[in-house]
Amino acid sequence: MAARWLTAPAHPAVALLLKSHEHRAACLLRYAEDTERAGREERQRVSRLDTEISSLRAQQRPPRRTRRPAAQSAS
Repeated sequence: MAARWLTAPAHPAVALLLKSHEHRAACLLRYAEDTERAGREERQRVSRLDTEISSLRAQQRPPRRTRRPAAQSAS
């Protein structure tokens, strides 16, 4: 019985199901590649923004120190 089951032609639905899984695997690979590329681009963007923030902070003027008003003498 098992030999007959193994040698019998596959049902068309099985071939369709296997083809569907093959397509899903290809889609997942493309998705993984796209996600990896997007992650790389995001890391580069964050790095550029960090560099720009550091540059802008370095260009800031130091806060001015204000003198405290002289103490009024109680006369």
